[in-house]
Amino acid sequence: MAVSEKVLSARKTLGGGEPAERRITARLWFPASLLLIIVGWEVAVRVTQVNSVLVPTPVSVVQALWRGLAQTGPASFYPHFWRTLQEVLLGFGGGVVIGLLLGGLVAISPTAQAIIRPYIVMIEAVPKIAIAPLMVVWLGFGIESKVALAVLVTFFPIFVNTVSGMRSVPAERLELMRSLRAGRALTIRLVIVPSALPFIFAGLEIAAVYAVIAAIVSEFVSGQMGLGVLILQANFRLDIATVFAILILLGLMGIGMTKLIELARKRIVFWDRN
Repeated sequence: MAVSEKVLSARKTLGGGEPAERRITARLWFPASLLLIIVGWEVAVRVTQVNSVLVPTPVSVVQALWRGLAQTGPASFYPHFWRTLQEVLLGFGGGVVIGLLLGGLVAISPTAQAIIRPYIVMIEAVPKIAIAPLMVVWLGFGIESKVALAVLVTFFPIFVNTVSGMRSVPAERLELMRSLRAGRALTIRLVIVPSALPFIFAGLEIAAVYAVIAAIVSEFVSGQMGLGVLILQANFRLDIATVFAILILLGLMGIGMTKLIELARKRIVFWDRN
């Protein structure tokens, strides 16, 4: 093999080992599949002549989406989208902080595990839809009850992944730090936390989706504003096209959050190609 070929091969390996053509093809799969689903949906609705009250056409969904985004006033999607996004981000942030703190404490302290873990498991075992009315009683009909429910839903995957990640450190790395007489704090900072980061970011992606679900469920129970409230109102009017349009916005919100987390993971956990 020529020297230039070796250099090119090394660059490809360092850059991820995947040809550019294959990466581009992989990125095209989602839009291609989405287009196929939309076309199949439109054809199926027209061929079967199903009642539009039950299943709207993609065209009517796009029209409903445009109406919600174009108009102003109480029926506009923008204030409701912003309210739901606030609930999601605040709940997600609170859940991440609590999950990281409790997960780190349980991972490094057997005493904390014996005390804290049973309570966390019990809380997680309770259906959150059953807790939502209690949040309304305790915190009112405002944004606080929605954020609190989102925190309860999102902290658990962060907690579990933090504990799993901090306990999955290879033994030889810990042995190396002991041989260097490194203290516990230094071992945690240089070895345990970096090893746990891939697990934590995986939990962040799960928690982001859970935060969206929790916000909508809480709005169903006691919402005065938000995309969940718009879904209920559209259901009462049998405006299923608007319901589908709002579901698209929620899906985009979830995709946007997971993409941001993915970008952060690539920059922070740059050594983990998975």
